[in-house]
Amino acid sequence: MKSTLHLTMTLFLSSSALLFSPVLSAQNADVVVHDAWIRVPLPSQNQTALYFVIENHAGAPRAIVSASSPAAEKIELHEEKMDASKKMMSMTPIARISVPASGKVMLQSGGYHMMVFGLKSRPVTGSTFPFSVTLDDGSTIAVTAMVRDQAGEPMKDMNMKK
Repeated sequence: MKSTLHLTMTLFLSSSALLFSPVLSAQNADVVVHDAWIRVPLPSQNQTALYFVIENHAGAPRAIVSASSPAAEKIELHEEKMDASKKMMSMTPIARISVPASGKVMLQSGGYHMMVFGLKSRPVTGSTFPFSVTLDDGSTIAVTAMVRDQAGEPMKDMNMKK
């Protein structure tokens, strides 16, 4: 009787571990996103910028290849850099953002960031914005960004290339 009970408990615990292992591994992921925030869009705009820090604790490089949100039509990866010929900053879509092994990348104004297009509702300061980041290995990271007011950094003067 004891051995049957012991075997039943062992099987139950083993199957429970298999069932919940994706949840546990997501919490202990090699790649983590933190300090995510999204800017309140300008009054006449239905797009905004999204920033965060991504850290890769693994021994192999990873790359962000896409992002999505139920609160927007699309999210694009972008890079902002100085266009020497025009002597101004320009923002262009890019295919990926590489994250070195045992390294981190800051998505911030003036560099790599994400552009959120087609907001389904207007975010307000203090609320949250859900999104997911997809990596080059097919894994996804669910993230919640805080909405911040950044009126001091207007986006209307940026040259957006498509």
